[in-house]
Amino acid sequence: MNQHTSLYLSQSYKDAWEDYQRSLNSSAFPTWDYIILTASNAHQAEAFRYQIEARRDVLPKRTQIGIVPDEGGVRVGSGGATLAVLKWLKENGGYEGKRVLVIHSGGDSKRVPQYSALGKLFSPVPHQLPDGRSSTLFDEFLIAMSAVPGRIREGMLLLSGDVLLLFNPLLIDWSGSGAAVISFKEDVETGKNH
Repeated sequence: MNQHTSLYLSQSYKDAWEDYQRSLNSSAFPTWDYIILTASNAHQAEAFRYQIEARRDVLPKRTQIGIVPDEGGVRVGSGGATLAVLKWLKENGGYEGKRVLVIHSGGDSKRVPQYSALGKLFSPVPHQLPDGRSSTLFDEFLIAMSAVPGRIREGMLLLSGDVLLLFNPLLIDWSGSGAAVISFKEDVETGKNH
C-alpha cells in the first residue's frame, strides 16, 4: 500500500469514527432505520442477540436491529436469506421509505472453526477502537457504514459479513432510483477467491 492510499484510508477511518459518534449522539444525524443480520440457524441467531445486547450502549438508539435466521436451520445462501429479510421487514413495519443495512453473516466459518458459533461477524480483529474497546468485524461495519444513510434517501444495502469495507461514503452517488451497487476495483489475484 502506498503512502497516499494509507493516508487516505486513515483519514477515511477517522471521518467514519466521527460519523459513528454523531449517529450515537445527534438526533439530526441520519442513521439506518434497520440493521439486519442474517444467521445460519436459531442457535447462531441467539448468539448474535447476545452480542447485540452487550453493545446496546454503542448502537444508534433510533436503529432497530433485526436478526433473521435461515428457517428450520436449512442453509439458503445469501439469496434465500435476502428473501427472508424482506419477509421480516414486511412483518415488522415494512421497508418503504426506510434505510436498511443487511449484513449476511450466516456462514459456518469452516476455514476458521473457532468462530463457527458466532460466525466471522463477531470475531475479534486486531484493532482497538478509539474509545478503547476491542473490536470485531461487526463493530468495524457499524463504524464504516455510519455515514451511508446520509447519502441515500431510502433503500437497502447488502453486505457480506466477512469482508470489511473501508471507503469514503462521500464517493457514493445514490441519486437515482432502483438498485445500486457499490463496487471496488481490484486485481484478479485478489478477487478470484471472493
